[in-house]
Amino acid sequence: MSLCIESLYVEEHGDADKPALVLLHGWGMSSRVWQACLPRLSEHYRLLCVDLPGLGRSTWSDEQPYRLEALADRIQAEIQPRLDRAAIWLGWSLGGVVAAAIAERHPNCVASLVTVATNPCFVQRDDWPAAMAPDTFDAFQASLEAQPAKTLNRFAMLQGQGDPQARALLKQLKPVIADLLEQPGLKLAESLALLAEDYRDLFGRLQCPRLHLFAAEDALVPEAVSREPLLDEHARVMDAVGHVPFLTATGAFVCQLEQWLNAQITEAANG
Repeated sequence: MSLCIESLYVEEHGDADKPALVLLHGWGMSSRVWQACLPRLSEHYRLLCVDLPGLGRSTWSDEQPYRLEALADRIQAEIQPRLDRAAIWLGWSLGGVVAAAIAERHPNCVASLVTVATNPCFVQRDDWPAAMAPDTFDAFQASLEAQPAKTLNRFAMLQGQGDPQARALLKQLKPVIADLLEQPGLKLAESLALLAEDYRDLFGRLQCPRLHLFAAEDALVPEAVSREPLLDEHARVMDAVGHVPFLTATGAFVCQLEQWLNAQITEAANG
């Protein structure tokens, strides 16, 4: 079932009486990226798969600045009426930052937060070396401006780098990118610029139950991020997978998610 709620595109899967799980994709993608793992996830959850505004089929007005806080507020405002209780919010890569902003700004609508391959600071700082080098990021921005399609396809290859299933992953990601490039009003440069910001203070303010899931072979978000004091208490690392573990190791990914969420339920029941 797909809906366009005031230009926010949402697909729903699974039974309405199951716990709600909101899925937010990463940069250069759309909610289509979740397709291969939806059958497994929908066994356990009612899924709401959102196209981030300016990516995929969700639009964003040119008159409104493209800022993280505005994205978070809009998504929350349009998803919340569809929920009868607080949901689990899961964000991958950039989507994890957006989900974290929703959790911090609208805590009553977030039962728990899961980030997947999300770095609170995607570009290196002097005190945060586990990230992309600034000159690499700058070159990527310039490449996107000059050759969007080529850059997105190169990015897809980077997402599979280090993963044993890289070749199969690339076959899955290419149609998502092709579909994305056909959509009007894309905010590729604006959404990429969000990844240059430092969100460590945001992550430090989070109060909800949270899991930060990382991948040992991720070429974009170093596994070392999981050991940073800001995150290590809530972090887990999946072995032998790259930046997109929910596609290349779907079974193991769902098990990690289920184990953690079940532990949260047990902890809540025990007071």
